[in-house]
Amino acid sequence: MKRLAAAFLKIGVSIFLLWFALRGVDASRVGADIAHAQVALLAAALLVLALQPLLGALRWHIVMRALGAPIAPRQSLRLTYAGTFLNQVLPGGAGGDAARMWLAFREGHRVQHALNGVALDRMVGFVALLVAATLCVGALDDSPRLRALGLSLMTLAAAALAGLALVMLLDRLPAGLRRFRAVSALGLVAQDARRLLLAPRTAALLGLLSALAIANLCASLALFLQAFHMPLAPRVLALAAPVVILASSLPVSVGGWGTREAAMVLMTGALAAPSAPGIAASVAFGLASLLVSLPGVFFLYPAAR
Repeated sequence: MKRLAAAFLKIGVSIFLLWFALRGVDASRVGADIAHAQVALLAAALLVLALQPLLGALRWHIVMRALGAPIAPRQSLRLTYAGTFLNQVLPGGAGGDAARMWLAFREGHRVQHALNGVALDRMVGFVALLVAATLCVGALDDSPRLRALGLSLMTLAAAALAGLALVMLLDRLPAGLRRFRAVSALGLVAQDARRLLLAPRTAALLGLLSALAIANLCASLALFLQAFHMPLAPRVLALAAPVVILASSLPVSVGGWGTREAAMVLMTGALAAPSAPGIAASVAFGLASLLVSLPGVFFLYPAAR
């Protein structure tokens, strides 16, 4: 019952934020932007976005191997596609991660590796995205709105990095606490986190792949914005994109719907740009994200039998 209530709450969040983002937008202007969209740029944005599950599968493959769970590239790709699809259609954006954990365990990996491999992969990706959004906002023009957003993101990024460091110390808790199963499991997370983040070669690969994944998402969104004639320089579009991507990754809605559009309105307003092409690009990005994850349907059914 609690899970059902949480799901309905997140659906409600998506609906409310979509209404909030769209209430001041001229629907006829959005329709005109869609009608005059540049098809070549739309296709390019879709093709760029199609690389995202491949980058995610490669990063998870490296994470699992570093933890001592040599997952095959084909298995990593298959389960990543399945998880990506479920993250697009289930409330909260975490159902796909839970499914990936369960399927990895079901297909022969230890519980520790299945749980910690997915959790740490997600954690590293989110922290990298938060840091990237902070740096990109700082590189934009120093308007009052962007200055306030940059300070907020800087605080959150510092807290996230401190939290990641804290995770690596969870096995140093007092011995009296470590006798509890939950605390003992946290200790295993800490050990696995150190295997990933304190090994120079592994940490460098994870950092590189995280940067490539973020750049890929931002390039796709920037292309969508250009396709709908957003009157901003390509550099500005690329620097504004990480904030929108970050908002869509928050586990409070369905597939990022609502949070992504609200962030787009926030960024276009801060940059003194029209919101209509931004909304059109945001919706197109959401639909494209669902489209490129559709192979997960075919990978999910055989794996779940």
